[in-house]
Amino acid sequence: MTENSLNPNILLKIKTLAYYQIAGGVVGLIFTIPFFIMVISSSGSLFLVTLIFAFLFLFSAFCGQQLLKGKIERGLKLSTINQAFQIFSFAFAGYSFVFTAGIYMGVSIDLTEHTLFLFNFSLPEMHLNFNSDSKELMVGINFVAAYFIYFIDKLQKKIALDQELFFASKKAQEELKKS
Repeated sequence: MTENSLNPNILLKIKTLAYYQIAGGVVGLIFTIPFFIMVISSSGSLFLVTLIFAFLFLFSAFCGQQLLKGKIERGLKLSTINQAFQIFSFAFAGYSFVFTAGIYMGVSIDLTEHTLFLFNFSLPEMHLNFNSDSKELMVGINFVAAYFIYFIDKLQKKIALDQELFFASKKAQEELKKS
């Protein structure tokens, strides 16, 4: 798939997605730097967790970079994976995971003491706990990440259709030139 065969509206959507992911990755990485500095001399597990999140933020920026470089098919597949990491958050029995490289706007259900329905909004965020003493019981969904997975899927289908039309048109033009 080449950029030349895509209509300008699709290219604009691809670039918007690319810049969103790059911005989220870069801002998340900037948020990670102070944690990285704090844990560089501490235990290996804290350092590893910070490194994992730094990698995830870098991955987000890489997905956007692939789209901007014109590697659209690969960039969209990687972008789907990137957004999938960001859809669900949870806390259960001392384990928790929250990751957002971009905007988190969603709901969560906190069942720790009472049932609480919470609306959440944040910029790049990261939490990872392994076997902590926390009694927190929570599950959440990020509507922005869910929307982007839907958006990417629709974009992939539109690109496939446009590609078929582009190549069919090109073939028809060649046939006309021959006759």
